[in-house]
Amino acid sequence: NKQGRDALDAVAKAFQGLQGKTVIVAGYTDNVPVAGKGQFKDNWDLSTERAVSVVRYLQSKGVDPKMLGAAGFSEYRPLGANDTADGRSQNRRIEIALTAADYTPPVVDTPVAQPAATPQPAPQPAR
Repeated sequence: NKQGRDALDAVAKAFQGLQGKTVIVAGYTDNVPVAGKGQFKDNWDLSTERAVSVVRYLQSKGVDPKMLGAAGFSEYRPLGANDTADGRSQNRRIEIALTAADYTPPVVDTPVAQPAATPQPAPQPAR
């Protein structure tokens, strides 16, 4: 809609000329199944296409496509309750994240399981 395009136009203007950044557009849906209702196989397809359409729009407005990426999260990260129209509306959204191009997410070290100790025979009492 016009309000969404106006918001994306402002985002595109802010991102034009940026260097050394990555823009990830994330798409989300509500939990209403879309299978059999049109061009999308499921909410994964819909959320991903939602993100890709924003990426294409930003590119058409002059944002460098080398810094753009898209991800779909389907219905699995809701903001609102899916049992109300207002909640479902909140869940049908995109989020735009701006990070450094060389950003590396932190690595969480997972402790390596140590092999179980082999039981040692009990010491024999001295005689």
